[in-house]
Amino acid sequence: VTLTDLEENTTYYFWYKRTCESGSGDFWLNYSFTTICGIVDNFYENFESTPTGTSTNITLPICWSYINTVESTSSAYGYVSTTASYNTTGSRGYYTYRSSTASAVGDLMLVSPRTNNLGNGTKQLRFRAKKSTASYVPKFEIYTLDGTTATANKTLVQEVILSTDYNEYIVYLPNTTDDFFAFSFDKGGTTASYVYLDDVYYEDAPSCIP
Repeated sequence: VTLTDLEENTTYYFWYKRTCESGSGDFWLNYSFTTICGIVDNFYENFESTPTGTSTNITLPICWSYINTVESTSSAYGYVSTTASYNTTGSRGYYTYRSSTASAVGDLMLVSPRTNNLGNGTKQLRFRAKKSTASYVPKFEIYTLDGTTATANKTLVQEVILSTDYNEYIVYLPNTTDDFFAFSFDKGGTTASYVYLDDVYYEDAPSCIP
């Protein structure tokens, strides 16, 4: 059976049973499938609809991707957590940890849903982020990517210096053929890094950028 006119990123359910020649049949069996994510325009992600996770149960918003090439995954991980929430009316945000050990080398990235060339220079990224303690020196960077895997080509857009306050940051996205942006949670220095992220907006940039 070929199904048409299905919505993107939607779960569909169907029921199936085998009917014997005599007219009697087996029990109905229930199945489901979810269609792939499409190209998004402006969106807001506050992580509220994503289940909370743990260091061994990585949870992500729908249509987002996760890249972790650190040699030891126990040395670096990220997931949706109640401890990372900024919004006073919400209860969740995105939490990441990077160990200070020498083995904690590699990428730890949260990758956006697919866009159309990131708006070709007409979009901005607005979000809130912080580090947990002043002594932690995370290297927090924004990249554009041409894919969602560890082999994707990445281009640095901006490095963001975080404080212990949940401040808002704005990054203007470049004119590019890349379809994805990514938050990169690097170790940065010799101390462990704990970073919190919430209230992510992918939106139209103002016509006159200050």
